[in-house]
Amino acid sequence: MLTSPLDRVRNVARKAAVRERLTALAGAARAVDAGRRLVALEVAMFPLRPVVLVASRATRRGPGPIWRSLTQPFGGQERLYRLRDGGRSILIRQGTPDIFSIYEMIESREYAPPPEAAAAVAALGHAPRVLDLGANIGLFGLYALSQWPDGQITSIEADPDNMRVLDSNVSANSDADWTATCAFASDREGEVAFASGHFAVSRGATDGGARANSVVPALDAFDLLANCDFAKIDIEGGEWPILADPRLADAPARVIALEFHPWGAPGEDAGSHAAQLLGAAGYETAVAFRNDDGTGIIWGWRPSP
Repeated sequence: MLTSPLDRVRNVARKAAVRERLTALAGAARAVDAGRRLVALEVAMFPLRPVVLVASRATRRGPGPIWRSLTQPFGGQERLYRLRDGGRSILIRQGTPDIFSIYEMIESREYAPPPEAAAAVAALGHAPRVLDLGANIGLFGLYALSQWPDGQITSIEADPDNMRVLDSNVSANSDADWTATCAFASDREGEVAFASGHFAVSRGATDGGARANSVVPALDAFDLLANCDFAKIDIEGGEWPILADPRLADAPARVIALEFHPWGAPGEDAGSHAAQLLGAAGYETAVAFRNDDGTGIIWGWRPSP
């Protein structure tokens, strides 16, 4: 049967997406204590994915609440696991992008610092005060605790669905010095129109590219940055007003790990603009990686005095 070039492109893209999901699933299964159960539940949830996506488009709601409604009669989609590295507890939503988050954060260690950033943290002489802006369900907090068990973790997450799971993960690891607040990290206090229910890619609807379905409180990120040594920032395009704010030059954070995004960026090359803005604030920088969609991770660290 002959297929058009467009059909072939779609077929390749579909196969690539399947391979990517299988890779993430295998990695997430290796990261937790009950990997076989995790895989079995992911497979069981798979037939619901197209139903959720169709319902989300039809109702113009984020898929998160729809997932929860569909799975509630069967005991829900949330399951508690224990991470093999460090033994800490992690609650996830099966069938959702939480699997990719476990793979990226715990198995692939996408936020493992480069040597210069690691040296800047070590030079503190104490466990860092870690600020996590855009915490999702708390996987970076758990990663940070595996590296610095005595560290102080402050997590900020704007999406109420993500926040509910984040709160559960903070409670499940109550021995840690870990707090969480539901708010949007901004360059000013107030309220922000927000596209919630989209798991790790929920974001502020300030750039015209996301459809708002809620309003969430906003905190001035610089009030939070004033009390941290290490800041991880992944706020889906909300980073640009913070990076452009002249107060960043006075922020005491020795290290910043930033996920940059093209939406809201001041130009086409988001990574280069992130490097320029961090450099203007006194940080030396290194791009860890870039993705084909224009996103990526860049590290910034202040030179030793």
